[in-house]
Amino acid sequence: MEQGRVRGALLPLLGQGLILADAPEVGLELQRWLLPTQHRITVPADNAAANEHLRERGYDPIGSSVRLVHGTRPDFKAELVFVGR
Repeated sequence: MEQGRVRGALLPLLGQGLILADAPEVGLELQRWLLPTQHRITVPADNAAANEHLRERGYDPIGSSVRLVHGTRPDFKAELVFVGR
């Protein structure tokens, strides 16, 4: 929270943990809280900050995935996606 506004949320029991954040620094802090409980983390390849953060902590990339949606493609900001499955 900042000035009464929620800037991010961590839902540790949703899949392998879901982080919602309005800025990279908020997502990275929440990701740091989640790391002690997760051995496998999924983040978009385009989220350079999250990937660097994970590599600094001993995580290694082992693959990539493609996100598919039905209908019109929504706006996607990789820098705001930190953990998902």
